Amino acid sequence: MKKLITIIGGVALVGILLVGLTGCLKLSPQKVIKKMLAEMSEVDSFSLDLNAEIDGSFPGVTSLQMPGDSLEEGSIAVRVDGDFSSKKEDSVAYAMNVEINYNVGEEAEGVKGAFRYLDSNFYANLSEVPNIGFADLSTLKDIWYRFDMNSFDSTKSEDSSTELSDAQMKKFKKLVKKIDFLKITEDYGVENLEGADVYHFAAKIDKKEMKKFAIETTKIMEDRDLSGEELDDLSNSLDAWEEIEAELWIGKKDYLLYRVMANGESKTDEAGSKSYEVTANLSDFDHNREIVKPENVREFDMMSLFMPSFSNLEGMEGLSTSSSGNVNSLQGIEGIDTDELQKQMEELQQQLKDQGYGGSE
Repeated sequence: MKKLITIIGGVALVGILLVGLTGCLKLSPQKVIKKMLAEMSEVDSFSLDLNAEIDGSFPGVTSLQMPGDSLEEGSIAVRVDGDFSSKKEDSVAYAMNVEINYNVGEEAEGVKGAFRYLDSNFYANLSEVPNIGFADLSTLKDIWYRFDMNSFDSTKSEDSSTELSDAQMKKFKKLVKKIDFLKITEDYGVENLEGADVYHFAAKIDKKEMKKFAIETTKIMEDRDLSGEELDDLSNSLDAWEEIEAELWIGKKDYLLYRVMANGESKTDEAGSKSYEVTANLSDFDHNREIVKPENVREFDMMSLFMPSFSNLEGMEGLSTSSSGNVNSLQGIEGIDTDELQKQMEELQQQLKDQGYGGSE
C-alpha cells in the first residue's frame, strides 16, 4: 500500500510538472504579437491580396469639387494584389494590380491598372480610367508611364537619397521588435486557416506606443525630430485609429501574419462620416520573384495631360491656346482677359516645371 501511494504520488508530481511546464512554455497573446512583429520585420518579400470598402460621404469625381463643396453618399471599393520585396539593397519594391470602383451619387467611375515601384521610380499602366471632366485620361491607357518620386519633393536636395543604409535598417528592425504596437482585446484561440494552425486575436493599436514608434522612426529615417504641427497631426490621426479594431491570424509554427481584417468609423466636419472594412491576406513569404522595370516606358508629362483642358475652343478657326501661352486669338471674346489668362498660364507652367512635372528634358 505504501509503495502504491509512492507510485501515485510520483505520477501526480510528474503530471503537475508537465502542466506547469506546458503553461510556462505557452506564449501569452501579447508575446505572440511581439514575436510576430519580430518575424515579420525579417521577411524580405511576400504576396498580398487586399480588399477594402469605404462607405460614407464623398465629393463627385467629375465635378472637380473644391474644399467646402457638398458631399454625396456613396462607396469606394478597392482591390489590390501583387508582390512586395525588400531584397534589393534594403530598398522597397512592389508590383501590384489595382482596381478602384467609385460609386457616389449618380456617378460610377473606376480605375484599373498595373503599378510598380522600384529604385525611387513609380510606374503605371492603366487599362481603365475615370471620366474626371477636366482632363482626358484616356490618353494614358495601355502605356507604361514613369514618375520620378524624388521630383515630387521640392525641398529634397539633389544629392539626397531615398535608400536606407544598413545601419538605418538594423535600427528600424530593432525598433519594430521593441515597440508594443497592439493591445489584445480578444483571444479566440487556435484555428485552422487554409490547412495551417493559426492564433486568432482581436486587437487595437496602442496610441502611446504608436506615437513613440513614429517619433523614433523619423529620427532613424530622416535624422530629425517631428515638428509641433506634425505631432499634433499624428495625435489626431491616432485618435481616429485608436477606435479601429483588427482581427489577426498568426501562424502557430512560424509566427508570420497571414490575415488581417479591420473595420472602423470616422467622422470629421470636412470629410463627413465614413465606415471602413479591410481584409488583407499575406502569403508566399520570402519568395524569389524579381520585380523589374517595365519595357517601353514613357516619361509622364502633366503639361501635355492638363494643358489641353484650357483649349476646349481649339476647334474654332484660328484659335490657339497651346502651352506656349499664345492666347492672342481669344481677344474680343466677352468675359476673357487675355493678359490675365496669359499670366496665369505662364505661372502654371513654371509651377509645374518647379515640381518636376515637365517630363524629360
